[in-house]
Amino acid sequence: MQVNWKKITTFLLITFGISYSWIFTAYGLKLDQNQNIYKVVLISYMLIPALSAVITQLIYKEKIIVPLQINFKVSHWWAIAWILPLVIALLAFAVALFYPGIHFSPGMAGMFEVYKDAIPQNKLSELHAQIAKTPTILMMLLMSAGGLIAGLTLNAVAAFGEELGWRGLLFRELAPLGFWRNSLLIGLIWGIWHAPVIFHGYNYPQHPKIGVFMMIGFCLLYTPIICYLRLKSKSVIAAAILHGTINGTVQMSIAFLAGGNDITRGIMGLPGIIVLVVLTIILAIFVRKPDMNELNV
Repeated sequence: MQVNWKKITTFLLITFGISYSWIFTAYGLKLDQNQNIYKVVLISYMLIPALSAVITQLIYKEKIIVPLQINFKVSHWWAIAWILPLVIALLAFAVALFYPGIHFSPGMAGMFEVYKDAIPQNKLSELHAQIAKTPTILMMLLMSAGGLIAGLTLNAVAAFGEELGWRGLLFRELAPLGFWRNSLLIGLIWGIWHAPVIFHGYNYPQHPKIGVFMMIGFCLLYTPIICYLRLKSKSVIAAAILHGTINGTVQMSIAFLAGGNDITRGIMGLPGIIVLVVLTIILAIFVRKPDMNELNV
């Protein structure tokens, strides 16, 4: 089987055309990032790759569910996809503690810094008081549980919007390239797709320009892990769970830290990059050439 570059180009033109038109229109309206309507815009943005994948399959008169492996058969790979992001978040948290100027914060200084402009001052004061009365280990367990639950439910639904495009259609169509080249190309495309959102201050509000390149690096490193679990599970749903739980547990990597900035802490900062580099090397050592025939393409 050869790569159908015409189909891939069609998918990418539809995806980027709709995505960039949508997000630049939202920016033209000067929406406040703390407004609920902005959150709706971002969630809608996540759904566009799935919409584009469906449109592309229809254009080429191909089926959707089986070829893109929308498979709800649960396996142990789903459990790995669900738990792994929390492990990565905790490892990123631990790595950040070695950076100068960053230290452990039982009072959750990192979380309050993130939400200082989104939550009224009186509410922040109430939260401070509640957290001061609650054992730190309990707060960590509650936040971890909340992230895992969100990752398996609402976040997974939103993440499915991306995964059906990236690890559904694109992963299948690029299968002839082999696992690693496939993952590299998808990771690059995935990172560039995030660019306008990141440049506008999302994820890296203190360093939006550098953040664009950080996000591309993050996507390049996380993609082989997502693709491998998607391949072994034979389901794009597992990829959506992994992606959704990444978003759900990201706060665990920064909430209990004080000091530093959006580059020197967090899953998407340098600590997370370091963790992902190690995991990618481990994957490359133990699984040098994953069998793409498992896709049944």
